[in-house]
Formats: sequence, C-alpha cells, structure tokens
Amino acid sequence: MTLLKPRRLNGVWINESAREVWVDGIAVDPPLSAAQYTLLLLLYQQLGQIVSRPQIVKTVWEDADPRGVSANAVDGLITRLRSRLQEAQPKYDYVEVIRGEGVRLRETKE
Repeated sequence: MTLLKPRRLNGVWINESAREVWVDGIAVDPPLSAAQYTLLLLLYQQLGQIVSRPQIVKTVWEDADPRGVSANAVDGLITRLRSRLQEAQPKYDYVEVIRGEGVRLRETKE
C-alpha cells in the first residue's frame, strides 16, 4: 500500500520517482506494465497534446526497428492502457484517440 497521496485528485497524476500512477485520486494497482507506463509517461509529459503513432513507437520500442512494430501492437498497447486507467476511473476515458492523428491524454474531466 502506498503512503504518498497524489498531488491532484482530478485527472491523471504520475509520481515518477516511485513509478506510481493515480487516476482521480485512486492508485492504479497493480502497477502498469513497463510499456503501458512508458506510453502514459509520454502522454503525461505532453498533456493535452496529440502524440503521433511514430512518436509512440520511437519511445516505447526505442531499441526496435520502427518498421517491425505493427499498427496492431500500438493499438493493443493503447487499448490496454485505456483499460487499466478505466479500472481506477470507469466513468471517464482520459486517453483519447484522435483518428488519423494520434493519441492524447486529457487533462481533466470535461
């Protein structure tokens, strides 16, 4: 059990030093996989901005040949991350897919 409370009770908050993720003040437990965490951190660092699929591939699969990472792998990772965040907050989807452009993390509930 985590003793540190999130700094924000609205939206997604990441405690990078402990690799903890909170959604609306609720800890995501069990922790995200390494790939899910890396994707969320990328989105979190660019909060509200659209992150392209090539950026996701470059960040999450940094040592892989980008041509070898399928669209299905990226889509699957996004889907799993969305699902994990919705376990903590089922009423709102903080990860938004913008068709033809990429993905972004919404700052707070609209």
